[in-house]
Amino acid sequence: MESDIILEGFRLSLKMHGLIYNKYIGDGDSNVFKKLRDFPSYPNIVVEKIECTNYLLRNMCVKIREAGNSGGR
Repeated sequence: MESDIILEGFRLSLKMHGLIYNKYIGDGDSNVFKKLRDFPSYPNIVVEKIECTNYLLRNMCVKIREAGNSGGR
């Protein structure tokens, strides 16, 4: 559902705001980016995914805590 909403936003951006999005900031969820690639919104424009560093940092911190809690096993 989230991917459908974002895809609709990309598709309507040119008509409503005169904008073409060529970048997408994602949180690791490949469903949204896959949908943007599978159903292009603009001719001759390839959308690039930028990985959200907040998401990556949060996941890294969780893994470090888990390793610390398990005694490194």
